[in-house]
Amino acid sequence: MPLNKCPQRVKIRNNSLTDNLYLDRQGRWVAWRHAAWFHSDRPAARFAQQHGVEVFGLFSCESYGHP
Repeated sequence: MPLNKCPQRVKIRNNSLTDNLYLDRQGRWVAWRHAAWFHSDRPAARFAQQHGVEVFGLFSCESYGHP
């Protein structure tokens, strides 16, 4: 899949300079390979809010390979 086909797919990344962790579908912090993909920023932000995560970053698939 070309990179330009997935610019909106994102993962939720914790806001840490030392921990490289992402949210999975159960709301747990896990490694990249186990993290949940979201189709855009809005669903990702809504999911983070539902799981009590107030500070986070969104990491797009074009930033780091493909799902």
